[in-house]
Amino acid sequence: MAQQPKEGRRAPRLFREHLDDHSRGPDDELTVALHAAANAANAARYAVISAQHTRLKFAAGAGADLTGDEWQEVSARVGERLAELRTAMVKVNEQFGLSSAQVRLLRYFRSHLNEVISGDALAGVSAIYEWARRVRELRVEHGWRIASGLTREDMHVDEYVLSEDKPDEDLAGHWRLAKEIRSRPGAGQDRALAYLQAIFPAAADQEQMLYVSRISSWSRRMRELDEQGWEIPFQCRRPRAGSRFVPPGYARA
Repeated sequence: MAQQPKEGRRAPRLFREHLDDHSRGPDDELTVALHAAANAANAARYAVISAQHTRLKFAAGAGADLTGDEWQEVSARVGERLAELRTAMVKVNEQFGLSSAQVRLLRYFRSHLNEVISGDALAGVSAIYEWARRVRELRVEHGWRIASGLTREDMHVDEYVLSEDKPDEDLAGHWRLAKEIRSRPGAGQDRALAYLQAIFPAAADQEQMLYVSRISSWSRRMRELDEQGWEIPFQCRRPRAGSRFVPPGYARA
């Protein structure tokens, strides 16, 4: 049977509201999962509060100051409680039919279409540590147009946005091509050129070029190809009005 938070240590408001809405009894799986999440969040909070109280008591001349070793112990307890919170949140998600991190992320993206979402928010929604890989799978394997700060200069690197409410089969196909060409031997410049030729006349973004070439200097190699006579427009910033260049962060053979 799940225990209620101790008197004076109320669960965070968000969880309290759900506890009120779903209090159908101690054997209800959703209620039990929400209790576990609330207790874990509460425990993490009060581990930090205990350190804060130690510091305040020292400031008031009523005890020893907080030490680095003590703070590390607090940090370790917080890490353990946060892991418990993630586990509990996964169980809550399962009660809503959100059985995988990929399903959870896609549902959240679609409910916030064309809205910039922080990586921190996506980490919370996914309830797993490797959320960024799941976002990439949505884009690479399923063709969802999810842009990030890597390809849009108006966003931070750890921000994402879904621009269309349906997957793009062409985009998924381009990523399959990138995966095949990436495995080829030879120079990164050759792989990058082969990829641009394979998807012509479509453009490739920076993430695709970095992935397929396997070299961080891929943009320099593209400029070298341009100097050799290959017409490869490349744009890493916003194009001027009337420019023939491809969208920011894209290259095209």
